[in-house]
Amino acid sequence: MSKAEQNRKIIEDFYAAFFKGDGDAAFALCDPNLTITEAASLPYAGTFRGREQCLGLFATLQSTWSDLTFDIRDVVASDTTVAVIGTFRAKVAKNGRAVEFPLVEVWQLKDGKIMSVTPIYGDTHLAVMALAGDRATAAA
Repeated sequence: MSKAEQNRKIIEDFYAAFFKGDGDAAFALCDPNLTITEAASLPYAGTFRGREQCLGLFATLQSTWSDLTFDIRDVVASDTTVAVIGTFRAKVAKNGRAVEFPLVEVWQLKDGKIMSVTPIYGDTHLAVMALAGDRATAAA
């Protein structure tokens, strides 16, 4: 198995653990200094470093969104990077409003461990409006 294929498998295993709600299993695939950078316009914006901050982000995501899915369309892997391209679908936990938009997650890996991930949202405005409950601009 090539290094790119190994990296792809690590990311697939991460998603499997995350969507089961198993933050410990997901984090076991990560470097202890994992960095996740969320878009500045989102209510959970920021750069999260290390186990505790990243597990806190996972909990925030799971309490912010219900019925969260990431329908993966394509995965592009190299020796150091995996880009996952798909569609984010979820409902806002507090108001049930559905959102759907393109999402790309760019993962950096080193020595078989996830070092960082940067989600690139296709429409952060839509997400923010749905979370705020703005019926005029959020998808129904």
